Amino acid sequence: MTPEALVREYFRSVNEEDWDALGRVWSDDCELVAVGGPPRRGRDDIVRAYVAFMAMFPEHHDEPGRIFVHGDTVTVEIRFTATNREGGPVELDCVDVIDLTDERFRRLTFWCDLDVLRRQLPP
Repeated sequence: MTPEALVREYFRSVNEEDWDALGRVWSDDCELVAVGGPPRRGRDDIVRAYVAFMAMFPEHHDEPGRIFVHGDTVTVEIRFTATNREGGPVELDCVDVIDLTDERFRRLTFWCDLDVLRRQLPP
């Protein structure tokens, strides 16, 4: 699978809450580092983090924009749109930086403006 195809499968699995497929995107020795959160290590820990985060948004969609591939690193601009638990709109621009190994995600760092996100969530 090409790096771009792997990234698109990642977004498909998150958008469709296909958690088994999400786990398959990650390598055996993987790590997720999200701005403002603790590092997650291993497929199970990472999938649990996604399930917990997406549970805050009854409807959600990550729309990848530009995808930059440079060797084993992929950078993706993302527009996240969702509804919060009270039905209010959530819109957020994000950037993922993904390190690949053996055609899988080895490490993903996630960047967004947490203040923008927090203002769109119920207290």
